[in-house]
Amino acid sequence: MGKKIHTGRSRNDQILVTMRLFTLDKIDTIKNSIKTLIDSFNKQKEKYNTQIMPGYTHTQKAMPSTIGMRLGSFSDALNDDLILLDTAYCINNQNPL
Repeated sequence: MGKKIHTGRSRNDQILVTMRLFTLDKIDTIKNSIKTLIDSFNKQKEKYNTQIMPGYTHTQKAMPSTIGMRLGSFSDALNDDLILLDTAYCINNQNPL
């Protein structure tokens, strides 16, 4: 009788689940790396917050800026990427079965 029972799970379903679990793991790894990079930018931002540098717009010199402000812009962009990764995590965290 046990040979006749079918669980309804094909190899395609199993591969899809495996790929999603793999993706979730890699997203976590990437998020941790980005958080480490953000922390590094913030430490350097505090260190060089008052160092003046020329600002640039459209590859031409613009109003003066600081190195801390420039590093802060990189940190803010990475925070936006974390939000996108959280969204990708939520989409992949759904059960495809």
